[in-house]
Amino acid sequence: MEPSRCPRLHEAIPMNRYDDIYNRLEHWLLTHIASMGSTNGGCRQAFELKRIHSLKVADETVAIGRGLGLEPPALFLARTIGLLHDVGRFEQYRTYGTFNDFTSIDHGDLGERTVAANGLLDDFDPFQREIIRKTIRYHNKMSLPSDESEAVLFHAKLIRDADKLDIYRVVSEREVVPGALPSQNTIAESLLEDLMAGKKVGYMHLKSAAEMRLMHISWIFDINFEPTLRLIQERNYLEILSAILPSSERIDAFVRKARQHLAAQKPPAS
Repeated sequence: MEPSRCPRLHEAIPMNRYDDIYNRLEHWLLTHIASMGSTNGGCRQAFELKRIHSLKVADETVAIGRGLGLEPPALFLARTIGLLHDVGRFEQYRTYGTFNDFTSIDHGDLGERTVAANGLLDDFDPFQREIIRKTIRYHNKMSLPSDESEAVLFHAKLIRDADKLDIYRVVSEREVVPGALPSQNTIAESLLEDLMAGKKVGYMHLKSAAEMRLMHISWIFDINFEPTLRLIQERNYLEILSAILPSSERIDAFVRKARQHLAAQKPPAS
């Protein structure tokens, strides 16, 4: 896990404006989603899933941020990033009919362009705008660049944790996710070998819903902050996901490894 220290942000925006700015951005996002409405039921379902996800991730950034003891300017910035992190998803799905970045367009890159094209960050200073733009761009990448500023990397890690946390909610609450993989219980041995070796696995390598669930479990090794792990533990996400996996000696061994990693982390505060 990463240290929880956040680079101090100066208060470029008065605290009494935080709610007004956030509410304006939320209104824009909801209007943007509605403007892409479709009579296609699958499209409506996909948009609703991502609408809720965007709002939930914003909430999760606050939950994690408070656990880290972030000050109000950093919390406000994190919440804004959470709200806008998937803004590219809606144009992606409307244009390509999929959330698959590898057969359509990178939604992080598209989100950064969407934010810039619509002047959404006019209330922020150049330093804050750079953090928001870059974290939207980086939030879905396999790894983060090593040559970025401390502030960008901190907020990128925070949004990646919050994103994973809400995806855990989504996949724990439903058996079928719009745009997901075939609901098969097959898991390739090569995938298991990569995961057991500690390698990251991207969506492009997945062939079944069971493989996706196993990849989600593997995210436990890519969580950056202790408060995120605590929330995963409190919500029993690993137990829920592992219960719907097929059982085999190697699958069970990987699940045990993930559980042991989670159990070894700092226990919840009393």
